Amino acid sequence: MVSECEDVAHVPDGLAFDSEGFLYVSCYGDNRIWRVSPKGKKSLLADDPTSTVINRATNIAFGGAGRKTLYIANLGGWHISMIRMQTPGQALAGTSKKPINEPNQRLNSLGVRVALLDMNAAKLDKASETLGNSALGLVADVGNQQAVEQAIATIMAQTGRIDILINSAGITGQTNLKSHEVDPADFDRVMRVNVNGCLNTSRAVLPHMLSQGFGRILHFASIAGKEGNAGMLAYSTSKAAVIGMTKVQGKEYAGTGITVNAIAPAVIFTELVAAMPQEQVKYMTDKIPMKRCGTKDEVAAMVEFIVSPEASFTTGFTFDLTGGRATY
Repeated sequence: MVSECEDVAHVPDGLAFDSEGFLYVSCYGDNRIWRVSPKGKKSLLADDPTSTVINRATNIAFGGAGRKTLYIANLGGWHISMIRMQTPGQALAGTSKKPINEPNQRLNSLGVRVALLDMNAAKLDKASETLGNSALGLVADVGNQQAVEQAIATIMAQTGRIDILINSAGITGQTNLKSHEVDPADFDRVMRVNVNGCLNTSRAVLPHMLSQGFGRILHFASIAGKEGNAGMLAYSTSKAAVIGMTKVQGKEYAGTGITVNAIAPAVIFTELVAAMPQEQVKYMTDKIPMKRCGTKDEVAAMVEFIVSPEASFTTGFTFDLTGGRATY
């Protein structure tokens, strides 16, 4: 590994390993802290010439619960700074069709072990391969309570804990239909995946989160759940239900160390959106003041904060990601 990463820092001052075997290197006078994976892959943890945290860092060490707090001594600064790393856990992504691959990759890069639930075995294999050997991929229908409980039991048996649940499974159902044209069977199918999926997974993980005194649950809602998209009765109704569920669960588990929040994006360009009729996509983007789709990276950045230990005083809330469309 040394031969592969000898160019990480020309003046390394501090070295530390976290509980996952990642090496951290501080560089005196370089204002940077590097992170090196056990396989030798390097990335910047911090790079800010004005930062009082990493400026002239001379020594670093991990400590605290689970050795997830990075302590940084600063030459001439007369203080020791702390960076709280992501709590290791499992982010459960229901489907690869929602913009969840990027959040999974971001969390994985922070040392979070990721487990994926999806009905598509081929896409699970591809996603797991992207995330690395530590990722778990389980074929399961989130709308099936028994299947979800079995999947969660498997994850617990292999990992021992679940810290993060991200409910991203979602289908649009039939679109461009007035309410009197909606097929009740299609309506029920959308509700089963989008609403029952959130309920089934959260019911399965909450007892484990309660026993460990910590948890982050994030449900994917939508701007359609706030405002309603004409021609998308089933989808809009299901996402409004997810927002209501988030409010209830946030209040029920407040004070336990568990937060339950939702994220309501406007249109994010994904496979799901690409499958929609163009007129439906234009209808949605025309309502966005920024006049564009959101990006997967923007979703990932917001998800990272919501499920972080630092986001500890917000629960039952629906975060906006709509380019100015929603102001509430």
